[in-house]
Amino acid sequence: MASFAKTQYIVDVSSVRCDIGGMKKQQDTGCCIECVGSDGSKMEVVGVFDGHGSERGEKFSMKCADCLISCLSSTGFKDHFDSDPEVAGREICAEISRSCRELNIRHLESIGEDYVRDGPKLKTKDMYNINGGSTGTILFVTDSGLVHCFHVGDSDAWFIDNDTAIKLCSDHSPSSEEEWNRIHEDFPDSKFEYHYQVCCGIPRNPEGSHVFPKRKNFNGYYRNNVNGHMACTFGVDYFSLAMTRAFGDEPMRHGGLIAQPSYKMIQVEESGLIKVATDGYWDNLRDDTLALETSEEIKKCGFNAEAIVQEWFSTTEKKAKKNFGTGRDNMLGFVITIRRQ
Repeated sequence: MASFAKTQYIVDVSSVRCDIGGMKKQQDTGCCIECVGSDGSKMEVVGVFDGHGSERGEKFSMKCADCLISCLSSTGFKDHFDSDPEVAGREICAEISRSCRELNIRHLESIGEDYVRDGPKLKTKDMYNINGGSTGTILFVTDSGLVHCFHVGDSDAWFIDNDTAIKLCSDHSPSSEEEWNRIHEDFPDSKFEYHYQVCCGIPRNPEGSHVFPKRKNFNGYYRNNVNGHMACTFGVDYFSLAMTRAFGDEPMRHGGLIAQPSYKMIQVEESGLIKVATDGYWDNLRDDTLALETSEEIKKCGFNAEAIVQEWFSTTEKKAKKNFGTGRDNMLGFVITIRRQ
């Protein structure tokens, strides 16, 4: 019987590109590490974490990256991952969530604030002391062309192959009906609201402007990116987020926030690349032109990850300054090229 060699791919990861934007602190953190299996197979792992919370956001994103590196550095990790990728990835996200919770516990102890554990949640007299958290997107790219994406929050990743762009992340925004249903099944009092734009001159709805049902033919809401997505928030008591999943954010967990990731796996067939970045990038990029713009970058730079990320960052930074000026968000991103042998 004839045997067939497994198709091999060369995977290269660019250096990180970042911009503090109009913010006071750089709250975005990224990391990259190579894992090698006992059979010599290789896998590149890239993590992108976007902290939020004016006082402690950068602490959470750094804690997420440190925890990921620690998990990947454990003996035999590549073999463990290969045995069941989805289970291994979810284990890492669970460990990151626990690590962020321990960060909050140590913070409470340092300021002398009493707390109680309510299962996986924390309760304290002043929940503002444990406010803040981070999103996270983790990519595992093997030399056999398999791509595994684990996603919590709003830092996106796309795979681009020729003229096709495939989104690797799910929608964890408050405008997702699936997330609305998930949360309201157990937490009916949690709020979902669009940002009302007073200057539009259109009267506010006396019954509120909740995400579901959305007011038809109403243009009195802010758009928060160039794709025209309307700005909306998920609220629990006096706290709110622009996403329904995140690491940390203990006050929001009492109203339905979770840190369980969405998971997607694809098999690369032809050479392509992945762009992964925090939302400061994606706020300035149109989904319907991403494939064309990336194809132009490949024509100019070839499958040179370093050259492409520089081109991508430079172009996007100019767009961000034009679109949002001094109010632009932090940006941090990588390019991963996957070339078929």
